[in-house]
Amino acid sequence: MRGRFSAALVTGALVATIGSGVALALPVAAASRVAAPSRAPAEPMSPKMRLASDLTTRRATPTTATPQLASSAPCNSSWNAVASPNVGAGRNNLNGIAAVAPNDVWSVGTYVNGSSVFQTLAEHWDGSAWSVVTTPNVGTGNNLFTAVTAIGPADVWAVGYWRTGDSSTGAQPLTEHWNGNGWTIVPTPLAPNSSTELSSVSADASNDVWAVGIWIDVPTTSLGPRARPYVLRWTGSNWSAVVAPVPQGPTGGIDFSGLNGVKVLTGNDVWVVGDGADFTGNFQVSADTAFSNHWNGSFWSSVSVPAHSNGDFLSDVQGSSGDLWAVGGQSQSYQGVSDNVLIEHSTGTSWIEVTAPPLASPSANLYSLGYITGTTVYAVGATASNPATAQEFDQTLIERWNGSSWSQVSSANPSMSDGLFAIAAISGSAVWSAGFTSGNGYAQTLTENYCVPPVVTNVAPSSGNGGSTVVITGSGFSRAIDVEFGATPAFSFHVDSDTQITAVSPGHKAGTVDITVTVQGTSATSSADQFTYVGSISGTAPGGSGKFQPRTSYPPPVRIPPPTPMSGRQHFAATSRSAPVPI
Repeated sequence: MRGRFSAALVTGALVATIGSGVALALPVAAASRVAAPSRAPAEPMSPKMRLASDLTTRRATPTTATPQLASSAPCNSSWNAVASPNVGAGRNNLNGIAAVAPNDVWSVGTYVNGSSVFQTLAEHWDGSAWSVVTTPNVGTGNNLFTAVTAIGPADVWAVGYWRTGDSSTGAQPLTEHWNGNGWTIVPTPLAPNSSTELSSVSADASNDVWAVGIWIDVPTTSLGPRARPYVLRWTGSNWSAVVAPVPQGPTGGIDFSGLNGVKVLTGNDVWVVGDGADFTGNFQVSADTAFSNHWNGSFWSSVSVPAHSNGDFLSDVQGSSGDLWAVGGQSQSYQGVSDNVLIEHSTGTSWIEVTAPPLASPSANLYSLGYITGTTVYAVGATASNPATAQEFDQTLIERWNGSSWSQVSSANPSMSDGLFAIAAISGSAVWSAGFTSGNGYAQTLTENYCVPPVVTNVAPSSGNGGSTVVITGSGFSRAIDVEFGATPAFSFHVDSDTQITAVSPGHKAGTVDITVTVQGTSATSSADQFTYVGSISGTAPGGSGKFQPRTSYPPPVRIPPPTPMSGRQHFAATSRSAPVPI
């Protein structure tokens, strides 16, 4: 099982210490599982973070050269890999992605610095290219981001965890905020007697942000390891720990459990998913168990999830009221290492498993969802050959719901081993995903983009002067960022719907121009988009009536200069003892 309790756990008692020196005996897999290297993660993480950790703890990363990808995002109605930067010469990967607009996208993750310490990583897409943006770290130990949510151009949250040292030390929650000028660390309550990580974040307003994860008890008693969901809520001025759900499995409560995904529809309508297992002493005695809970503004309630006797997990939940989706994986055999993807749907009362498309690979999982409408939903993850071995190689996996069935979508695989951990669906014609690719012996950042250019089919009126109100019809207009009359931007415009924009024409000399619309790609010109200026008017057109699309005026993010390559050996094999420690 490549979920929270995977073969990467050592078949023996692991011990981690928190800053106070309290010992933490960590959970172990059953004796039939494959033993991991001694540098196993300090505690189980979310399913996608488990796979991310596997990139350095269990298997080799291909030593081929770093793939040369397009620096811009082609808009050709297909998924394309787009070049994203890496910091230093070591491992980099992206774990979360969120979008404000087609030209304002954030992706977060981690990189390993020259001292083999994991550091936070944030990258920004400005409509033309990805660039690294400076983020702070807590202390001198490992720091990393696991997820990000974007509320507005100056209101973005990234969450994860930090440690006082390497992976042998306990974790504490990490939250950082982008205010339009820079990233800052925002204090969270320290969880006492625990090792605590945040795995997911979601918001419905600037003063209602939820972050979820896992709280692992420290120290472990003779009964074995114990853990529970952890929930933080931001109400506009500070983070506070709130009551967490009590997961229920087929036979009752779950000894060791945590949350992997959260979706905030409103402050009174919050959904979470996760997984857990039961332990006797240091041995897991049940299959991994997926669960889901719902917050109604007053209390959490358990929402029934179909059981899979061999084990399962849920990694993300997205959707709208009455139309929710959750994805993850289900084990092909009890305590096995190969999975099938798991897709479930809910109308708000219980979860029902939905048939997933057949895959040729021996193992596959889904880690993230992008919900656009009830007829357009994306899920991303990875397939694996030779799973849980040093010869494992992953490939990106993208699936799409069209309102009646799921199907696999062709995706880019720029190297011998690639995977996707997160997706941000801006509109049906602009979608981003993020994860890892491989190059020079290390995991490297990977972003992929799906872009369909908008189409203009009519403009009315088809003639006028500067200051004319023009209704543009066509398709793919949702989240448009620019409308131009010839080479001149519209004085103002408003996206009425996916098929209509109302714009005010700018001043222009007499003659005929093409009106183009840009979302991520730009509409092709044709006779249907032409507008004729009947008189020459210089200067700026007067303002029109109504509410029009504002233009972003926030300062650009502060960039990190190109990194200086580390001296000495810059690559490692799976057997190298000098490889970076896991996160």
